[in-house]
Amino acid sequence: TFCFLPFASAQNATLTPLKIATLSPLSGPLAQTGEQLKQGAQLALEAAKPEFARLGFALELNSQDDQASAEVGGAAARRLLSDSSVLAVVGAVNSSVVLVASSIFAEGKLSMLVPAATANSITERGLTNIFRIGARDSQQGAVAGKFILERLKSKKVYLINDKSAYGAGLTAEVLKVLEGKTSIVFNEGTEEKLEFASLIIKIKALEPDLIYFGGTYPPVGAFLKQLRSSGINTLVMGGHGLDSSGLALIAGNAARGAVFTTVAAPPSELPQAQRFFR
Repeated sequence: TFCFLPFASAQNATLTPLKIATLSPLSGPLAQTGEQLKQGAQLALEAAKPEFARLGFALELNSQDDQASAEVGGAAARRLLSDSSVLAVVGAVNSSVVLVASSIFAEGKLSMLVPAATANSITERGLTNIFRIGARDSQQGAVAGKFILERLKSKKVYLINDKSAYGAGLTAEVLKVLEGKTSIVFNEGTEEKLEFASLIIKIKALEPDLIYFGGTYPPVGAFLKQLRSSGINTLVMGGHGLDSSGLALIAGNAARGAVFTTVAAPPSELPQAQRFFR
């Protein structure tokens, strides 16, 4: 074994570094989702390393924390663009971050693969460096609206969004389907993340049979917990921003019964994903 060590070290030294970067929130409320994106990229990278080594490249992962902030994500994008060894970027989680970062990457023709961000405008700007693998808001919103009308048969809907590119965009698409076909008792945006007392008072007075909240799991989890504590059992629905175990961690039992659409396929349709489920 010791005889082969010098040879192996010399062989590795001849490989040209090649980086795959990730851009996602690794700190803050959405860190769980951001870490999952990073780990998924790491798994794919590890599987591809031997083939790239045969081609003369040493694959490395460069993970950047965007803190779910367009400003922080933009700064991280600039750093990645300045590194000539970065081949491509996987991310980001938030549509607002993708919109800023992808424009920066376009300047240097750096490719960006978007697995989760769904804002329509991401792929409507004519950028040739961006690739999306999930359904966009117009698709998810259409399905959600149809589900509300045909399956839930909701008569009075209260629409809320978190004023983000994702939350506002998705809720607008849901509204397009519902408008004129059911009663929209209220439609508003809120940047509140922790305290929803005033919002809950309005909901209690209007008595909707469905609350649609376009946003991510941290504020929706807090909202659910406070809503149920106030004695309101109205069904709550959202988009894939709620597709996280973090929702239950925040809301506890109040998360029971919540409904959401998602851009991920069911595990039953992905044979290679079975080993990740128990």
